[in-house]
Amino acid sequence: IVHRGLLEDVRQALRIRAELERDADDEREIKCPQERRRLTARAYRAHLWDRLA
Repeated sequence: IVHRGLLEDVRQALRIRAELERDADDEREIKCPQERRRLTARAYRAHLWDRLA
């Protein structure tokens, strides 16, 4: 059984990854480098979940 919160995290990460790919050339959306790194790390975890699925 997969925890519902984890599924929500993965869905959100997938949305964030899509947004990051769409805005890859426009980094004005995320001004703080730390925030950008955190979102990118979350997107990477979503990628790993894709591989597991």
